[in-house]
Amino acid sequence: MLAGSTLRLSASQSGSDSAALPLGTTVKTRFFSLIEGAKQGPGTVTVTDVRRGAVDDLTTAGFDLDGDQLAMTPHYVHVSFTNTGADFVYWETGQ
Repeated sequence: MLAGSTLRLSASQSGSDSAALPLGTTVKTRFFSLIEGAKQGPGTVTVTDVRRGAVDDLTTAGFDLDGDQLAMTPHYVHVSFTNTGADFVYWETGQ
């Protein structure tokens, strides 16, 4: 259980400052197009859980890892995004 964990999220309008916030804290943000970089609207981001994984998770899923990567421990971060604006926020995959 990582209830006491903190994560660094940008909490300023300019994005230049960051603060350590407790897990579960909702932060206001602005969504941008991943392809064009254009503003898409306001929203919030909440990191709801962080859990330790195993390298076997990645190799079993078909990832080809080098020696350094095989020695690392992956972590899974569960994130909730909420669009608080009136316009649709597009989720672009580049495909």
